[in-house]
Amino acid sequence: MKRTLFFVIALATLVLGYGQPLKSEVLVKVGYIDIQKVLSNYILAQNYQNEFDFIKKENYQRIAPLKETLDNAIFQLKLDEPSLNREELRERWEAILKIKRKYEIKKEQIDGQLDIKESSLNEEILKNIYRAIKDIAMKYGFNLILEKKDVYFSTPDVDLSIYIIEKLNSDYISLHPEEKIKEDNNE
Repeated sequence: MKRTLFFVIALATLVLGYGQPLKSEVLVKVGYIDIQKVLSNYILAQNYQNEFDFIKKENYQRIAPLKETLDNAIFQLKLDEPSLNREELRERWEAILKIKRKYEIKKEQIDGQLDIKESSLNEEILKNIYRAIKDIAMKYGFNLILEKKDVYFSTPDVDLSIYIIEKLNSDYISLHPEEKIKEDNNE
């Protein structure tokens, strides 16, 4: 909120010439992008999301038998509980807790690996998006491009999302022509 307020004040200062007069007139051309729209329409982001979902599913399948063992042990304990004495009940709970700790450790390891993988995929995607934003800004003469969530009002003509998406996908397809063939076959 403070950042947005500071930005608005700074922009007003530039545009309106508030305070000391500027040596030359400053015209600010501002646009915005909807990052969610860009991500959901960027071929590489979609491919990486599919790849990440596959890796995640594959990793969680590796610990599924352990989770099933834990669930079965708890279920069986509930069935047997009325007929168990205190010592047997304590032993069964200890065994269940041991399985649960083993499961949680393996799940934490997988989650850590997934976080690292997701970060590396996101880093590449964001690098490409920022590069495309810069290219579009230079090509069309924008001085400032904001994220849509920081924009309180604008006319639709300053939404640059479609230009960013087109640039990203065009760059991607030029490096991966087989994607263009897949896209044409889906139409």
